[in-house]
Amino acid sequence: MRAALIFILCHAVLCSQTLFAFNDKVTHPHLTDSAIKKANLDEFLKESLDWEEGINTVLEQKTVVKWLESGAELEDHPACRASNHFHDPLMGDWTMSGLTDTHWLVNLWCYGFGFGQYPPDEINSNITWATGHTSPSEKENTGVRQFNEWDWDSAREYYYIYLTGKDFPGREIAPDDHSRNKYMSKCFGALGQVLHLFQDMAVPAHVRNDFSQGHTDVTSDSQSAPWHWIGNGFEAFVKKNDSETWFSESMGGNSNDMSLTNFWDTNTYDGSVPITDENMLGIAEYTNLNFVSAYTIFSKNYPYPNEGSTNIEEYILDNLSSEIVTDGDGVTREVTYFSKTQHGEHIDHFVIPSYLSKEMVGIEGGIERTYRLDERCFSDYAALLIPRAVGYSAGLLDYFFRGKLQVTALPIFYANSIYAVALHVHNLTPDGETLKNGTFSLIARYTPAGGNPDGSDDIFIQAYDVESGELQYDQGADVQFYLSEPVPVESHESVKCMLVFKGTLGNEENAVVGKSFSLGQIKFNEEWDNGLNGNYQWMHATPDDNPDNGSTSNAIDYGILLKDNIRYAGYRTPRFNSSYIDFTDTDNPNGMPITPDTYLQFKIDDLSINEQPPAPEGHTTAWQYLSLEFNNGLGIQYTQKGQGINWGSDIAYYTFNLGSIIVDNIHGLFQNYGITVPDPLYLKSIELTQQLWDLSEPSTVEHRQHMEVDSIRIVESNVEPE
Repeated sequence: MRAALIFILCHAVLCSQTLFAFNDKVTHPHLTDSAIKKANLDEFLKESLDWEEGINTVLEQKTVVKWLESGAELEDHPACRASNHFHDPLMGDWTMSGLTDTHWLVNLWCYGFGFGQYPPDEINSNITWATGHTSPSEKENTGVRQFNEWDWDSAREYYYIYLTGKDFPGREIAPDDHSRNKYMSKCFGALGQVLHLFQDMAVPAHVRNDFSQGHTDVTSDSQSAPWHWIGNGFEAFVKKNDSETWFSESMGGNSNDMSLTNFWDTNTYDGSVPITDENMLGIAEYTNLNFVSAYTIFSKNYPYPNEGSTNIEEYILDNLSSEIVTDGDGVTREVTYFSKTQHGEHIDHFVIPSYLSKEMVGIEGGIERTYRLDERCFSDYAALLIPRAVGYSAGLLDYFFRGKLQVTALPIFYANSIYAVALHVHNLTPDGETLKNGTFSLIARYTPAGGNPDGSDDIFIQAYDVESGELQYDQGADVQFYLSEPVPVESHESVKCMLVFKGTLGNEENAVVGKSFSLGQIKFNEEWDNGLNGNYQWMHATPDDNPDNGSTSNAIDYGILLKDNIRYAGYRTPRFNSSYIDFTDTDNPNGMPITPDTYLQFKIDDLSINEQPPAPEGHTTAWQYLSLEFNNGLGIQYTQKGQGINWGSDIAYYTFNLGSIIVDNIHGLFQNYGITVPDPLYLKSIELTQQLWDLSEPSTVEHRQHMEVDSIRIVESNVEPE
């Protein structure tokens, strides 16, 4: 007989589709799908990750939606994972708030027959199993719970690996979309399983330590049968009815301080006083406070709801009217319902008393056994619990992807390649959360010359990580990344980058934020790799432009423009050498448009003279500089000490470090000099000038000006929208 009973129990456990809170194949995917529609996930994927298809993006043959739904289904597999799906918010110690080990069926099911992995003394609470947190104030992952590879932390890790191509210990995965997409698929799968756990908190039995989830009438003899424990009336009802009205609505989202565990349990409701502002509660607290399960009706273990929460006085005075109810078999009967009238939500069909209930009023421990729940009760429960599960689940999804960065990107060039990327990173994370104690990572990919435009031949490049510092809400910071290998300039337009933050976001450690962006536009690029004419038909001075008093030369040597201007000894013989380019033409009569995000980049290795010619104090008769001419008579001059010339107050004058890559914002150059920038601003010309003017007295030496120009660029930085 005992062996037969065990066989029946095991068969029932393995075959039942209604053992767990909600149904894993119907309700959880439906809840998850509804939450996705309410969340900002689609917008986030399109704007922050640059996924054109958003939630319909296919990863490893399934869409994002399907990965989340399948994760929500898989959390109940293997079956014994369900023992970790309970959390009683009235237990202040979260290590003790899960399913207790006093239920002999749990011992038999989870451990005694080897159907699961977790012995009873290691059953976790739902909140710990989902998030790793073991108390409201601290997080301990070692020695407290079994490792869960499908929890919140795991989802974060999979997300980080997808974004960076790096495992947490620093190992790099294969740099291709397939390898990375496997991890993003796991991220969404893990999030689906976390959502399943979270949605279980909208089932009263799961927040009231009620594994005995039967829904048989209290007067039935079958109440004592072993299979009484198999099944859950509330979740079975939801599965059978699956009202689109419940799933299409959403309610709530706690307004406590931003914290992951607050979605479950804010540690505010302790049973002493009912809290009527439901939005201040985690979903486990909300469900525990407002609803009952089959075996916790007016239980002394749960102060609310209690008899005083209902219209029981009307029942005692025989003032409650009955309702005509027709069950699924067409049987009609009269049913009297208690309503929940205070201490939180109003529920018309709260519980059903039996003919013994009135006699048991006031007898401790007796009244709870005389009540039951039916489908009208479940319908009223579902009308409140399902929308809240949807709303809170949408909030939880948004919380995972809440980090928001705005990026202004500027590529920095050297030797016809991008070797660094300068960013201005702006923290726009909602609710004023600060980024701190972390690192910024940058990953770039580009299509090489002749590569397949579908990205299959793309080359991935890691940049060297940079410490994040502290970045408060609506605050920006400049960050410069050096690439581990250069990107050829001809592949510039194909470059796509991902900025990744990993650190503390608000009060969440190990948070991960990703932002996809493109590099800016090259508006003018001169590397002197096309001879003296360059890429833009430069005009150069020749010996014929000067008298016979020296020599003037312009030459290209290994991609560097060499300019020499030499005047023999004398004094009435000026000499010049210039290289000039004009940006005004029939298509652009005003010149090149310059915006607040336009930068000048150049590298000049030498700007020298063997000996300055004699000149009055405060003056020079030998000029050598790089100059830019703009509309409204404005200009910018770069030179070395003692080689410049003052042209008036409309010119911004700068010296620079020879041999360095100079990167300056053009608007900023004027603003630093207090010069008002016209709108619009146009660049009309660039000139490289060497000039030896006539002398008042003869010179006894040969004056030699020498200039080595490596590159000049005008680059428009890329400003991502907020």
